[in-house]
Amino acid sequence: MRKIKYRAWHIVAKRMCPVTRMTFGRLGIVYSEELINTINDVELMQYTGLKDKNGVEIYDGDILAYKTSSSCYSKYGEKHVVVYEGSSFQCEYQYGDLESFLSDMTIEVIGNIHENPELLTLAK
Repeated sequence: MRKIKYRAWHIVAKRMCPVTRMTFGRLGIVYSEELINTINDVELMQYTGLKDKNGVEIYDGDILAYKTSSSCYSKYGEKHVVVYEGSSFQCEYQYGDLESFLSDMTIEVIGNIHENPELLTLAK
C-alpha cells in the first residue's frame, strides 16, 4: 500500500514545505509545525509512492529527466512533468501510468514546476 503524503508550495513565500498534517476546518494546512495557512495559500503536491534512481521521492509537479538503456540521450535529454490525470500519476506526453513508465527507464528528479520553472521551457 502506498504511503499518502504531501508537500506544499507556499504561493506567497515561494517556498516548498513538507506537510505534517491537514485539517479541513478553520486552520487549513500545517507544515513544518510552524506555519498555518488556508488551502488558498498553498498548492498541494501528492507523493506518487515512487522514487527515482537516487531514492528521491517523486511528487506531482516534479520534473523528471530520463534516458532509456538503449538510447544515447544526454543526461537531461528528455524531460517530463509528473501529473495526476484520470486515476493515476503519469508523465505528460507519455501513455500509461508513471510506475510502468519508470520500469524501463533511468529516471532522475531534476526539479519541480515551482522552484525550477526554467526547466519547463526545456521539457518535452
